[in-house]
Amino acid sequence: MSNVYARNRNTTTLETLNVARELSIEVYKFIMNDKKFPKKHRYFIGKSLYNTSERIIEGIYRANNIFPRNSSDFYERRSYQEKSLQECSLFLNFLELYSHVLPQLTYKDIKKFSTLTIRVKQLLSNWIKSDSEQFKELLD
Repeated sequence: MSNVYARNRNTTTLETLNVARELSIEVYKFIMNDKKFPKKHRYFIGKSLYNTSERIIEGIYRANNIFPRNSSDFYERRSYQEKSLQECSLFLNFLELYSHVLPQLTYKDIKKFSTLTIRVKQLLSNWIKSDSEQFKELLD
């Protein structure tokens, strides 16, 4: 158990990264399942879904590796965070688009991927807000 009261707990970058990883793993499992995802669609549709999920993780990693010591570090970190947010939106758009092409993409699958992606977006938004508050003096 944590020694911090629940009301005082914050989400961590690690949680953001873990949820993004979970999304990527679930996408990979879905794409590699022959019953759910036909091989003929793997190269174009599967590749774009998986690559987008990987770019979300990449942005989180890159942002986490920058500890802002000055305003340029802060803005570089913010840039990677925002790129990951954009990739989340792109992933949701791909998911919606491909749901019209792939009848095997069920409501349950869409809900699972959407829930994970929206969770990553929420965690990233909270992280950006936390950074803005924490490094406010760098921005002044």
